[in-house]
Amino acid sequence: MIWMKAALPVAMTVAGVGAAAVAVVAPTRPPLSDAVANAWIDGPTGDVAVAPGVVTVTAHATAEVALDSLELYVDGDRAATDGDLERSDRLVLARFRWEAQPGRHLLVVRSPTTSAVRSDERVVEVVEGAPAVVATTTTTIAGVGDGSSTTTSADPSPNSSTTTAPVTTTSAAPTTTAPGPAATVVPQPTTTTTAPPRTTTTTAPSRPPVIDAASMSGTIVHEAGYCPDSVTVTARARDATSGEIAIAGVGRVPMARSGTSFTGAIRSGFPSAAVGDHQVTVIVTGSGGSASRVVGTLTIASGCPKD
Repeated sequence: MIWMKAALPVAMTVAGVGAAAVAVVAPTRPPLSDAVANAWIDGPTGDVAVAPGVVTVTAHATAEVALDSLELYVDGDRAATDGDLERSDRLVLARFRWEAQPGRHLLVVRSPTTSAVRSDERVVEVVEGAPAVVATTTTTIAGVGDGSSTTTSADPSPNSSTTTAPVTTTSAAPTTTAPGPAATVVPQPTTTTTAPPRTTTTTAPSRPPVIDAASMSGTIVHEAGYCPDSVTVTARARDATSGEIAIAGVGRVPMARSGTSFTGAIRSGFPSAAVGDHQVTVIVTGSGGSASRVVGTLTIASGCPKD
C-alpha cells in the first residue's frame, strides 16, 4: 500500500473562564501497515489541566473503509460529532467542540459505523484558572506505510527555555603617520571574535503518580498452597513505573505493568497465623513519589474446600 504524502496541521484551542489554554500535539500512532483500523486523540494530551469552557478536541483515525464521520464521547456520553473530516487517503482528522466542566473526565473518539475504529481512553483534568499554554506543531507525513518516518517541529515547551546569545566584537586600530604636511593612514587588519551560543535548559520537576481506578476480583483465598483459589487486583495509574499489592499484616505481591495498567494475583498458600481478614491496598511508585488506594478486604480461610 502506497500512501500519498500529506501534511496535516494539528491544533487544540482551549477557552476558559478567567484563563485560556492552547495546546498542540503531533499525532503519534503505529505504522498504518500494522493497524488496519485505528484512532487516537491528539489533544488535549492529559499531561496538563485545561480551563473550563469550550475545548477543541482533535483526533486522527484510519480504516480500510472510508470514514465519513467520528464521534467524541465524554464519560460514556456522546458529546460531539464531526461529519466534515479533513482527509488524506484513508487518514482523517477530526475536530470537536467540547463544553468542558470542572472535574476529571474520560474522552474516547470512535466511528459511529465501524466498531474497530475506537481510541484509547484519555483522562483530562478541567480546573478553574488553569494556566495558559501556547505551542505550535506541524506534522509532515511522508510516504506513510512505505518505511518513511514522521517529522515534527514545535515551539519550545513552557517547561524549558533556550537562549542563544552570539557575541561579536570588532576592533580596528588604524595607524597614522605624518612625515610632512600630509598625513598617511595605514589601516590594520580587522579582528572579529564570536563567542559560541549558550543554551540553558530548565526541566520541570517530576509529578507524583495518581491512581485513577483500582479494584479486586474475588475476596477469598485459602491457607493451603495447593488450593486453586486466587484473587486478582487491577489498577490504572498515571506517572507510575511500578506497583504492588499490600496485604495488611501478611506481606506484599508485585504487580505487572502495561502502560498505565497494573495487574497482580493473590494466590492461596499462607501460614496458619495469617488466617482471617486483611485489608488490601494498591501502592504505585514513580519518579515523583508514590500513591496508594485501599481496594477491599481479603479473607484467608483455613484448609482448602477440596479437603
